[in-house]
Amino acid sequence: MDTSVSKRSYCRFCLSFCGIKINLNAQGVPQRILGDADHPVSRGYTCKKGRSLLEFYSRDRLLQPMQFGGTSLSWDQALVNLGKTIKDVVASHGPDAVALYAGTNATLDATGMWTALGFMYRLQSSNIYTVASIDAINKQVVLENITSYTALNLIPQIDFDQTDCLLLVGANPMVSHGHLAGMPYPGKRMRDILKRGGTVIVVDPRTTKTAKRASLHISPIPGSDYAWLAFVIRELLIDPAGIGVDHDYLDNHAIGLAELKATCAYFDEARTAKITGLDPQRLRELLAVIKKSENFSAVTGTGVSFSDAGIVTEWFLWALLVIKGKLDRPGGVWFNRGLTSAAAPTKSTDPTSRKTAWSLRMPARPDLPTKSGERTCAGMADEIIAKNIRVLICLGGNPLNAFPNRAKTVAALASLDALVVLDTHHNDLVDLAHYGLPVCGQLERADSTIYAQHSAPTMSVLFTNKVLESVGDVKPAWWVFSKLGEELGLDTVKLGKSTEQLDDIEVLKTIKGGRELFDDSNLLAAGFVVVREKQIGWVIDTVLPDKKWRLYTSTLATELRRVLAQHYDSAAVYHLVSMREDNHLNTQFMQERVADELPQARINKIDAQTHDLVDGQEIQLRSEHGVMLARVKISDEVRINTVCVPHGYRAQGNVSCLTSEIDNINPLSGMVTQTAILVQIEKVTPSKIRK
Repeated sequence: MDTSVSKRSYCRFCLSFCGIKINLNAQGVPQRILGDADHPVSRGYTCKKGRSLLEFYSRDRLLQPMQFGGTSLSWDQALVNLGKTIKDVVASHGPDAVALYAGTNATLDATGMWTALGFMYRLQSSNIYTVASIDAINKQVVLENITSYTALNLIPQIDFDQTDCLLLVGANPMVSHGHLAGMPYPGKRMRDILKRGGTVIVVDPRTTKTAKRASLHISPIPGSDYAWLAFVIRELLIDPAGIGVDHDYLDNHAIGLAELKATCAYFDEARTAKITGLDPQRLRELLAVIKKSENFSAVTGTGVSFSDAGIVTEWFLWALLVIKGKLDRPGGVWFNRGLTSAAAPTKSTDPTSRKTAWSLRMPARPDLPTKSGERTCAGMADEIIAKNIRVLICLGGNPLNAFPNRAKTVAALASLDALVVLDTHHNDLVDLAHYGLPVCGQLERADSTIYAQHSAPTMSVLFTNKVLESVGDVKPAWWVFSKLGEELGLDTVKLGKSTEQLDDIEVLKTIKGGRELFDDSNLLAAGFVVVREKQIGWVIDTVLPDKKWRLYTSTLATELRRVLAQHYDSAAVYHLVSMREDNHLNTQFMQERVADELPQARINKIDAQTHDLVDGQEIQLRSEHGVMLARVKISDEVRINTVCVPHGYRAQGNVSCLTSEIDNINPLSGMVTQTAILVQIEKVTPSKIRK
């Protein structure tokens, strides 16, 4: 008799949160992961990463607390010692000497992220860093200028059910499944648009998996997307017939149109072709498709966010959506306000002004912005070197492979009084840490999407109980912060109970809106609550101070002038662009690999011939700030004069070796330029480079 069972859960490798089923044998050992065909959002879809969950969590796990040098500790030893260090640091230098870095995985662990922030709040430290200042703050700068809203939870979502023209700029959802907004089952969503006679436009210097499914693929010079967007806006606004422009929407919901029109007048066809490297005929083709569309939608990915021109590109994309009358409207872009009442964004408290919240500055880096205590990752190393940070707690991320100037980051982290890393696996950051603390993998904890409702593709909240028992001496991240709080006399969870009296669901209930959800036995049993009907128009009605999008601000205009004034050395003729691979998420690789494995640098065959390069050959890519190593992969998918390198690799194979925390910084967002980096290609002798 077959006694195997199947348990339902959802994947937390990205914001798509696809439903999965885990098949277990009679002994309760997991055998296989499949998509959950009954899941109301993903409907059976899973990607390669999600299906590799069991393999990922079966190797190289961190199973017990460790201290520097690899010596194991008990939890009591680790927490008592760490608690004493934090007490001493706070007593001598104040609570802001303790900092938190929350990476991508932290944002996908609802109770872990919530209690991490709660711990910092009870400690009275405002020294918080998150992954947002690595890959997303350009979007917030634009959001603040256009709406006055100052939080990163107004997230554009595509109305896939009604759009007839989808524009994806620097996005590859067939691999990434979205940036800030989850995009499960991307292939089917694009096929559905094409089946009903619509158009999918992909703009990317590489022929990605997504571009191969598009009806139109545009391949401009990396970092030049702002120019062709401005050209499209210009042409739409100067057309005397007004075709492709929603004039009623502009009259009712936009200000600054005249200033925007004057700004975009600069981008005529000849100038745009020069900036973008696109043939004028290609520009006219792109314009014609967008002009004739009725239900136009568009979104950017990290290919835009990582670039120096990320802010102005995002600005022009939002402006184009407004001109088409499709921002917060059916068939265009909508915003998920969240299922719980506590999640809904509200109108600015100052309806007469449109001020940016990025006005405070970091002590050691006054050139970098900070917002409400969340500081800019690019400045962390300098804050550590200046002794403003003496204890750093890392949850769900790896600064070694995500921050600029890797050498400086390594030196700074090594100088801390305590580097504390909460992680599921052994890695180079754990090796450097004073304390490596093992936390539960995603199948070993109860969890919910309550903390990421605005990123979900439907009005929904998902819930999962834990599927597998934790291995070794692994604990939930919330447990670690709660116990550490006890060592410091702090009630992290604020329930008046000891940590051992709590469980995952009780902690979930403490999240804003959690009580109304997790007291519902139907949600706990079914695993999801979904509202099918989108709420559209609420941003205009309840968030915009005057129900109007601001299409132009002096701040954005100044940023455009800065971008246009950029010059580069003609000797560095190659643009390095970043990409994702389908077998790993950032630094998390699904299959085991050699620790110092180098990434493949995808290079057009014409460029390979110029440098006499062959597949597999080791090369170095040199920017004005450093050198990284890679292996050649000759590919017709890459635009000429472009080198495409995946991020997430370690040591000398990481793009951070090419970046600077001083010179590669956007002055408005504080983000580091990580794509469209100017590089030279050089042959190397491995023995001369490797240490």
